[in-house]
Amino acid sequence: MEFMKSVVYLCFIGLMLCFPLHAAANGPTNFTLTSTDGEQVELSDFDGKRKLAVFFYNVV
Repeated sequence: MEFMKSVVYLCFIGLMLCFPLHAAANGPTNFTLTSTDGEQVELSDFDGKRKLAVFFYNVV
């Protein structure tokens, strides 16, 4: 279980690093995550980091 947590955190850190690079290259973008109960979450570049952190926190 600890191994899986570390893998999730590494992926999370990788996504955090990619967010600003992606935004700088392509301009503002919206991402949409669909959770298991079917709720869709739109992520803007700025607000997306906070929502993504909450999303990963709920997964772990």
